[in-house]
Amino acid sequence: YYIKKYYFKGKLIKGVHETKEGASSNLILRKSAVLKVGGYTDSLDLGECSILCNSLRKEGYTVLYAKNVVVYNRKRPLFWPYLSRLFNQAMNRAMITKYDFSFYNLIFLMPSIFVLFILTGIFFSFYHSYIIIMYSSFISFYIFIVASLSIKKSFNQSVLIFSGTILSHFFYGFGIIAGLFRNQRLNNSIKIN
Repeated sequence: YYIKKYYFKGKLIKGVHETKEGASSNLILRKSAVLKVGGYTDSLDLGECSILCNSLRKEGYTVLYAKNVVVYNRKRPLFWPYLSRLFNQAMNRAMITKYDFSFYNLIFLMPSIFVLFILTGIFFSFYHSYIIIMYSSFISFYIFIVASLSIKKSFNQSVLIFSGTILSHFFYGFGIIAGLFRNQRLNNSIKIN
């Protein structure tokens, strides 16, 4: 297949490809382009970079991802600060999906479908033995996959990864659901000097 090649001052840039959006913790932007699209939105705590990148692409700009650019940032400690941020991030992602719907954004709704399946499965499994078997098989398979991917040399680290993964899935899924029902309007405002 054909891959676009990107050049800077006549030299081929390796490890660069076009993308739909980038994380604001690692965005390098041309000020004139950001001003042209109205800047960042001030309606969101997290995820404002998605709206900005989408606005830039609509204006004809290209958003690139460079895998060789490294940014060091501080991760949030487990569990509550991380899960709280994840919930808010998911809630904002759902609001962005409502604001600017595309099939690309549907992939972000998958955790909410998973959470709804888990919750409704508990309820419906009381009605028929076949549903109990299918539901418990799915839950067992899910736990097996998460557990096998959590195995590390340290038992404590494995337990943290296992529980953190499951909690992450649920917090992100509930965040998406909360964001879909949240009634907040998104707007753009320039925050650039």
